[in-house]
Amino acid sequence: MAAVCERAALDTHLMAALPALVRAIRYGDVRGTDAGALRTTVDAIAVRVCVGLAPATTGLDDDAARELLGHVDAVHSALAVLADPDHRARFQEALAGIAGRDGLHGLIDGRVTRLLLDEGRLGPDEVATRMARSVSIGVPAARAAAWTEGFLSSSGLLLVHDARLLGLVDAWITGLPAGSFTRREAGRRRRGHGRSARRALRLRRRP
Repeated sequence: MAAVCERAALDTHLMAALPALVRAIRYGDVRGTDAGALRTTVDAIAVRVCVGLAPATTGLDDDAARELLGHVDAVHSALAVLADPDHRARFQEALAGIAGRDGLHGLIDGRVTRLLLDEGRLGPDEVATRMARSVSIGVPAARAAAWTEGFLSSSGLLLVHDARLLGLVDAWITGLPAGSFTRREAGRRRRGHGRSARRALRLRRRP
């Protein structure tokens, strides 16, 4: 456990270890590891994840951003299971600290915005403003697509219930140069993303 804690201070990608440790605390493990020792390790890693999140998001390419997005989602879910209000609040503060930051990869920016919305840290008006800025004319299509993908990555059904956000996504798609959305969507389908967003658009447009 001491070795894991030491590495956590140096390597924020131990975000990947946090969910398994939280599950072991909640449900136990086959080794019968002492829950107190596990909790000490989880507490150390959770703090270091929050401290290291901002530097971990610097200079990401597409693949690295997608990998980090998975870690962010996993940590968010793990902390919900852990149900420690201090850890959850600290992680939300870390997310708020990077949201909208210059140079932040669109995939991460969109996902962080969605998590803050789901947690009530951002209101619908602020989210609509951020989305409008992120998919506006002048924003490169790839960056806007990444932001939208991150925002809708857990569930696009949010669009069914929020006409403003749906309108922003619709306006962005219809304003793209011919063929650019088709190429981007083909890539999303190959990776298995976008199904919930397409379903939301279909449901919203039904009479």
